[in-house]
Amino acid sequence: MLISPMLNKLLSVLSRREYILGLGSLLVLDLGYGFGLNMHFDASGYSLLHFIVLYFIGYGLSNNFIISSKYSGWRYILLYISTLFIMLLLIIFFKDNQWVGRLSSSYASPLVLFGAVSLFSFFANQPIGYRPAINFMSVSMLPVYLIHEGGNVSHWYYQKISTWFKELSLADFILYTIFLVLSLFTLAILIDQPRKWFWKKLQKTISSFSISKAI
Repeated sequence: MLISPMLNKLLSVLSRREYILGLGSLLVLDLGYGFGLNMHFDASGYSLLHFIVLYFIGYGLSNNFIISSKYSGWRYILLYISTLFIMLLLIIFFKDNQWVGRLSSSYASPLVLFGAVSLFSFFANQPIGYRPAINFMSVSMLPVYLIHEGGNVSHWYYQKISTWFKELSLADFILYTIFLVLSLFTLAILIDQPRKWFWKKLQKTISSFSISKAI
């Protein structure tokens, strides 16, 4: 919160060339020196440096400095699927390698970052603004995150996936994991609906009470 205004000011005066040079330098520090060489105090991405990198990337995406709307959105989903495939192969063939584990799961991983940008770029090129189902789900994304990353849920969630990876065949592992992710996603949205209804009722009650007191 403290650094965002300064970043906004900086980014507003950068030309596209200056932006690319700045982002490139940050990526070298964050992904190269930090993640690659493991020299940063938190090479997994829980750091101010990585936040600044993500902020720069977000600015570039919103201003078409990184992606171009002239390309089909499906090109980006193919890049995303290819990234997931590479990560899956690395996990399968080098599952005991700690560095490969970080490459496939760390916030600061180049593969994770590239996959996230590709997935965002796909949706940014789709006419989804007027689709009720997407708008219905989008307002519950923060609750989905808070529920599945809550201590008890995340501990059980990751432990279950880890157990399946060791005990099941590859095909069963993928199917079970997809089902678990979709089930948890759906459950979190359903939990959020009563919360939204209650909050609207509470807001309406407070608003009506305030108006009556003012009168």
